Amino acid sequence: MDKRLLTNREINTANFPDLPLSWYAPRQYFSQFKTVRDVNLFDTTSSAGDWTGYIEQKIGKTSHLIIFSQENNYPHAGFTAWTGEVIASWQGDMTREEIYQIIEEHNQ
Repeated sequence: MDKRLLTNREINTANFPDLPLSWYAPRQYFSQFKTVRDVNLFDTTSSAGDWTGYIEQKIGKTSHLIIFSQENNYPHAGFTAWTGEVIASWQGDMTREEIYQIIEEHNQ
């Protein structure tokens, strides 16, 4: 697997002083990679910010879909985020609706 893929990573947003100490810090962290086309949160039901989202990362001509989860570090600062494996890869464009369909099928 390509080492540039943001798979199987763990980050603590408190270790990055340029990131805000907010629920959206993991999303902002992943968005700063040049190969990342989209970062979106799809399960934001926890009021603590223990949320789930996806990363669309394009390397070469191939886009990859990676799920991530984040957890509030309370009583400490920041959030810890974990990325999983690639759950889908494709060439060309895909709509958010199509991405959500892949995620839904993956979670069944």
